[in-house]
This record gives sequence, C-alpha cells and structure tokens, in this order.
Amino acid sequence: AQAMVQLAEFYDLGLHGVPANERAAYHWYGKAAELGNPVAINNVGVYHAKGKAGLAPSDKDALAHFVRAGEGGLALGWVNAAATAYSG
Repeated sequence: AQAMVQLAEFYDLGLHGVPANERAAYHWYGKAAELGNPVAINNVGVYHAKGKAGLAPSDKDALAHFVRAGEGGLALGWVNAAATAYSG
C-alpha cells in the first residue's frame, strides 16, 4: 500500500517527472485506502473535502474518511476531522 501512496503523491504533486493528474492520484490513494493505509484514507478525505479530481465537495464523505484515518493511527486524520466538523 505504501508504494501506491507514493505513486499517488507523484501524481498529486507532479513529482519526479510524473505530470500532475488528480484523477490518477485519487485512483491510487483509493487503492491504498482499500488496503487500510491511513495516509491514503486521509488523502481521499482531502479530495472529498476540496472537490478534487472531479468529485463534488462533500464534508460528510471527507469527515468519514478523516475519522477512519484517525482510527487507523494517523493523528492528522483527527486534526482534519475536527477542522471539518468545526467548519461544517
């Protein structure tokens, strides 16, 4: 799953000669999230929160992912969950 997250980050940020591509990044974050990677789960939440990769912005979907990432041990997931709950 970690390699999937790294590939997603290459697409997300346009790193190492890989052209930025939100849809490809979301695809790979999603695959890693399915395997339970908390960083990927959090980043899927970010995509939902910001409406990236053609997604409709959804605080509800974002919050669910952030909580799941937090439950998976990622402190940033809890931070994002709190920020989303506060702003929503």
